[in-house]
Amino acid sequence: IKDISSYYTSGAPKGGASYGVSDQIWLWDTATAGWTKYFYYSSRGTTQWRKVGATTETADTIPAGIGFFFQRASTAAETATITFTK
Repeated sequence: IKDISSYYTSGAPKGGASYGVSDQIWLWDTATAGWTKYFYYSSRGTTQWRKVGATTETADTIPAGIGFFFQRASTAAETATITFTK
């Protein structure tokens, strides 16, 4: 997840100091049958993907075959395209 910013093929990650104003990733957790949420943290010179509630960059990955959603920041004026490769 921390490297997903390198897959933006148009636009750029939009972040802020909180979840509500940042690009978000919702990753399905089969163990809890719920969503684990991440956001693009950008504040005071630090930019990184964080799990909601964490204070450091995530090392989590998106396993093959697991569903996830990407939500563009509500404050983003432009669209983003993310292209994944094998």
